[in-house]
Amino acid sequence: YPGLETLFDEVEINYIGDRYAPLKISPHDEVVATVWYSAYFAKKIMSLLKEKPFLYLIQDYEAAFYPYNSLYALAHETYNFNYHAIVSTKTLLNFMRNRVSHFNNLYLENKAIYFNNACSAKLSDKNTFLKKHNKKTKKLAFYSRPSVNRNMFELGALALIKAWQEGYFDSGHNWELYGIGIGNVEIYLSERDKLTQLPRMSLNEYEEKIGEFDICLSLMASPHPSITPFDLAGIGALVVTNSFENKGDDYFNEITDNIIVSEPTIDSIANAIKSAIKRVDDLDTRYSNANKMNYPRNWNNVWSLDHKNFVKNIFGAPNCN
Repeated sequence: YPGLETLFDEVEINYIGDRYAPLKISPHDEVVATVWYSAYFAKKIMSLLKEKPFLYLIQDYEAAFYPYNSLYALAHETYNFNYHAIVSTKTLLNFMRNRVSHFNNLYLENKAIYFNNACSAKLSDKNTFLKKHNKKTKKLAFYSRPSVNRNMFELGALALIKAWQEGYFDSGHNWELYGIGIGNVEIYLSERDKLTQLPRMSLNEYEEKIGEFDICLSLMASPHPSITPFDLAGIGALVVTNSFENKGDDYFNEITDNIIVSEPTIDSIANAIKSAIKRVDDLDTRYSNANKMNYPRNWNNVWSLDHKNFVKNIFGAPNCN
């Protein structure tokens, strides 16, 4: 994975699920939690080190991964621990500020910062793009993982079926519909038409494959936008995604006009697909929007001096200049 090629040469790994001896710690150790249940380990370790805060990498509001039950309560509790936070995306940070008063206090004290995960959009030159997409055959990708509830697989599938059966795809093109991440689940658009499932791909294969698509449907019931919409919008596809609380048109429009935002309802998503189909032949605009996308395409463009100093301040190292 880009940026992690030498990880195991530089970092000692101790898998917590296969440990038979106590974990040795020293007063010089620091702890990073990357998922809610690891925050409990981080809290325990840091309690032995003079109650120092740990670094919490917050990648989603993970309490929402569960119905209102014990796991929800345990996950939510971690956001009230003693930590500093680095948060994946601006929309998630703003959501956390509104949802958790302790987190908002951390932000106001400069103890929380956000970053944008680099996407995998590798835009070709314009002539290659036009040659690839100036065809009667058009391709749509439906990205979803049926086992991951927040991807709203059922809602996306029902919206696609509605769009197909309402004739939205009768646009004079030959449409091919593909599923990415859906595994062995089959989606029948009619008695004889169904999506073609794509096999699991490596990152390089994925980056190569997505360049074929004209439209992408990618949903996320979360304040986090997910990265797939930027992967596809950044290579010139039109992307249909959903709004969620503070994540809406204002956020996506600041990044690119290749993303169409719908309400998370069957009718709204189907109509957004219809809008994308109407725009599919405007290749110049699609390419221009992709080229202007205001979102990092590699990790070198993610980390600023503010991020580096934020982490150094937590771990007691000198600031960068």
